[in-house]
Amino acid sequence: MLTLGFIIQFQMAFGMPVLVLSLIPLLFTIFNKKKYKHILTFLILLIPLSTFLLFDLRHQFLQTKSVLNYIQGTENMGKLKLSPLIFVFTRMKEMLLSSVGMFSRGKLLVSIFLLCLILFAFYKILNKKSKTKIVYLYALFFYVGYWILTLVFKGTIWGYYYWPFLPILAIIFAGFIQNHNTKVVFTIFIFIAIFNGFLLLQGILYEKNNYVRTGSWLFYFTQAKKIYEDSQGDFGYYIYTADQYGYSSRYAMNYAQKLFLKNEVFPYEKKQTTYLIIFPSTNPYTSEHWWKKNQVKIDRKADTIFKFNDGSYIEKYILSPEEQKVESDQNLIHNLIFR
Repeated sequence: MLTLGFIIQFQMAFGMPVLVLSLIPLLFTIFNKKKYKHILTFLILLIPLSTFLLFDLRHQFLQTKSVLNYIQGTENMGKLKLSPLIFVFTRMKEMLLSSVGMFSRGKLLVSIFLLCLILFAFYKILNKKSKTKIVYLYALFFYVGYWILTLVFKGTIWGYYYWPFLPILAIIFAGFIQNHNTKVVFTIFIFIAIFNGFLLLQGILYEKNNYVRTGSWLFYFTQAKKIYEDSQGDFGYYIYTADQYGYSSRYAMNYAQKLFLKNEVFPYEKKQTTYLIIFPSTNPYTSEHWWKKNQVKIDRKADTIFKFNDGSYIEKYILSPEEQKVESDQNLIHNLIFR
């Protein structure tokens, strides 16, 4: 339970469904064997989950209210707008192919081949008398159960939510090796190794030719360094992203400041030299133009624009004393408070 609590702490999207699934066999065993005092072992979860409890107590049960609003349907942020049938089909596709895609790197035909191999391995193992059969049954229970529970969550299931299942797939493959013709299994293993090696080589060559990859740390640091090198002195800056936080750029700006100690920097504050780091969004409820005019309170063309390959850009303004006096919206997120 303590380990499961730490898993929830590090990745709630994986840990919470596993906790719910774990309760089924645990409670069945406790009540079946009448060992009711073992229920007290659940209290150990309070140790790793204490940070969540303290946060809720300090912030008027903000997380609890958010969960309840989501369940009741009053909060729709992040929900997929799909019909029930398409939604269930999407989850089935993710269950059958996406997890296997960790080995196939998203290649559909290879994913289908590996899926068939895993299903065949399960069939053979479960139809053979073995002391380890229970291990595979539990693996199947947790894997299928996890995806069934995701039906409650209407948002996107990102890859890192289910990456912890990777060892289970490795165990299945190891069990297959133990119980079947090693030549066949060795051939399959060589195929997977060569295939992944080929994709790894492709990735290395891509990184070599696109060393400042969009979304990478180097990309954000390159943007930040561009501002510091261009400013030649003190400056203010603002960041616009669809989520309103702009953490990646903010971290890069904070780090770059350590390399340019002569620059005094003022986040979310207007100075004579002011930069707007903008990542355009397709969100129909907000736009960089509205943000600049109504929240930053700058309503004119930039003096200089630096454009980047991913569509993001940096606007540079040389503001007059009168323009600097127009304060920006105080509701803008000024720091990394939510991190």
